[in-house]
Amino acid sequence: MRELARRKRARGVALAVLGVALAAGVTLGATAQTTATGATPATVLPANPPTCTAKTLGVSRASNPALAADCDTLLAIQSTLRVSGWINYDTPLWWDHSHPLNWSARSPLKHWRVVTLGGTPQRVIGLDFSDTRESVKVFNARTRRWEASQPFTREWTLRGVIPTQLGNLTALETLDLGGSELTGSVPTQLGSLARLRTLDLSNNKLTGELPTELDDLDSLGRARLAGNAFTGCAPAELWRITSHDLDTLGLPNCKPPLTYGAPSWTGIVDAPGEHAFFTNRGPAITYEGLRNDVIQVVIHKQDAGGAMRDAIYDDVEVGDDFEWREATDCWVRYVVERVLPDPTDIPLKVLAVRRYGYAYTGCSGQVSLTGSRTLTWAPPNIQFEHSPSSINMPVRHGPWLLVPPDHWGGESLEEQVRHPLGQPQSMGGTRPDSGIVPDLTRTVTSAISVARTLPFWHEPNLPTSWRFVRAEAGTENSPLYGYTAYYSNEREYPAVEISVWYRAFRPDYNAPYHGDSGIVFESRMIDGYPALVMYSPEGPRHYQISPTLVRIFNTKTGIEYWVLGNDGSLRGSNVDSTVEIARSLYLTGGNR
Repeated sequence: MRELARRKRARGVALAVLGVALAAGVTLGATAQTTATGATPATVLPANPPTCTAKTLGVSRASNPALAADCDTLLAIQSTLRVSGWINYDTPLWWDHSHPLNWSARSPLKHWRVVTLGGTPQRVIGLDFSDTRESVKVFNARTRRWEASQPFTREWTLRGVIPTQLGNLTALETLDLGGSELTGSVPTQLGSLARLRTLDLSNNKLTGELPTELDDLDSLGRARLAGNAFTGCAPAELWRITSHDLDTLGLPNCKPPLTYGAPSWTGIVDAPGEHAFFTNRGPAITYEGLRNDVIQVVIHKQDAGGAMRDAIYDDVEVGDDFEWREATDCWVRYVVERVLPDPTDIPLKVLAVRRYGYAYTGCSGQVSLTGSRTLTWAPPNIQFEHSPSSINMPVRHGPWLLVPPDHWGGESLEEQVRHPLGQPQSMGGTRPDSGIVPDLTRTVTSAISVARTLPFWHEPNLPTSWRFVRAEAGTENSPLYGYTAYYSNEREYPAVEISVWYRAFRPDYNAPYHGDSGIVFESRMIDGYPALVMYSPEGPRHYQISPTLVRIFNTKTGIEYWVLGNDGSLRGSNVDSTVEIARSLYLTGGNR
């Protein structure tokens, strides 16, 4: 009986302690209120928040004032960043006396949970709440000892609103608040995070409109926003980033398709709904001219409905892209190469442009002077899933002609160039009519010092534990004018294969891979360059084993950057990581 009573008392104490811990941990942004309109004001902070000391920072405040400011910001919002959670255990004899967040001026910043430091000098570059399971030490009421509890883990989640002061962490590269119970709206201050590369707000209870300030995140390459109740439209620039889930939100692009009339044959644009394309010989009057020869476009800022579109056209920058569409199988996509001065007498937008993609089977010959057209800024990526019901027309994207896998039954292709050796042109080479005999010799080396002398060599941004294995290269007359390098991971398994080569003749011919409906084949624009990616979407495990493929064609140099990701960190839906490796080949090499 005494033992039973002791167990009941222990159980009562344990549950009481757990209840207090849960009650104290549900206050993320508890001092902020949501207004009647749904907007979330700035988070209310303590009147006299603590400041970080040299002990906290590891250096004096004077030697790294930016890090001190980051640290002070985290301490100031620490009282609002409470988490709720529980411990997984099978008996009430376990007591949880630890705290979810250890942010304190008495604790070194480098040991703070979910905080990542980096850069020189150091700054706070990451806040990642995605891994909310951790091993803890708990008190065993039976043995009366604290024990490491590897089988027992705490799960905790954020609650409340997103602190607006996160916008003060200007060196932040990763902000992951996904999978929590956040409410309210997304603060406009997040638009000041100029270095942000990954933003994850998915699977929360966020509402309201996505702030247009997110358009200012030029470094953003990955955004996860699904699983919320956003309204309004999605900022146009978010549609341009390398990886996003905007399609799942059901929100329209904040830059809607604009209705225009037929392009002017005379080149005169002086009324709403008018526009004209120009080649170096004058106005483009044929569809072939629109696809191949256009170097400039003049657009009236008022569309065919008479609506003034200053908000769209005044925001246009170099690298932006738009689609001109007449029909499902007749459209052209252009990228802006230069923004020319606006005329003073008529509201026009004058742009130097370059074509990068089109579908052509529905139009040829002289441009029709009847009907309407649409202009769409920041058009979505073109995605083909490998199944018989995928694309049903040829699509040009950069140097590639993408053709339906097996069921194209239309007219003959406009361009079907094959390698002189009978191989697909995707391996590079010389023109069949050049009269040059291809050089089939290869230079193969396992010495990194020799590899660095190969044509077009670039150092990729890879984990330090990955090892260079070998490289092979060909001469200027070779089907591979450039090099291919192979790297292994820390377990000596193939990690990544990188090819940097000069595409000596264009266009290339590529049919999407066929047969695996779990693979996504997608055309994108990356840093203003046409790119192809192949990856497995998030889903069943057997799809995640597929390697990722990224191909970026630099239109300025004629060089293609080809990366095949075999490591587990690159496979499946981790296409973003493979894209970043490909981007590092030209961003760090100064050849952008």
